[in-house]
Formats: sequence, structure tokens, C-alpha cells
Amino acid sequence: MKSFKFSFAARFRKIVREIKEEIEVDIGTPELFRIYRMNDHIEYNYWKYLPLDIEEIRLNEGQALRWFTEKEIGNKRDEDFSFGFRRVLFDFFLDKP
Repeated sequence: MKSFKFSFAARFRKIVREIKEEIEVDIGTPELFRIYRMNDHIEYNYWKYLPLDIEEIRLNEGQALRWFTEKEIGNKRDEDFSFGFRRVLFDFFLDKP
């Protein structure tokens, strides 16, 4: 059981570090939102409220940062979102943590 706890903690630190590298934002300690069983892996999704202006965030990796409304997500296809995340975004709107 100790190895699982270490593995989980190491993954958590990696997520925080990756976000800091990709958008130069220290998210502190996010909360677990939900765990998803994907086709080839288990996806742990976290969230954290941060009052951010995405126009002011420096994007070091990826194509763009963008906010979506629930309606915009509903008008898109699953294929328009990477990693099956359309479902994740709908769940977030549904639960409103």
C-alpha cells in the first residue's frame, strides 16, 4: 500500500509541476474532481478555483487556452476534444464543484 501512496503523490506533484511549466501558474493544491476509466488508462481530474485572465497567461506548450460554455461544448463533437475530455467538461458543468 505504501507504493500506491507514493505513486499517487508523485503523480500529483507531476501535475502541479507540468501546469507551472506549461502556463507559468502555480496552482497550489487542487482538489480531486473525478476519476475516469478511459480506454487505455485511468484519468485523474483535478480542479482549483483561480481568478485567471487567460489573455494574460503565457502559454509555453499547446495550441491555445480557451474558456467554453456548456452550450459550446454541446455543439461540438467528441472528436473536437483531446483525450475524451468532452465528457469531463460536461460532468464539470453538471457537478459545479
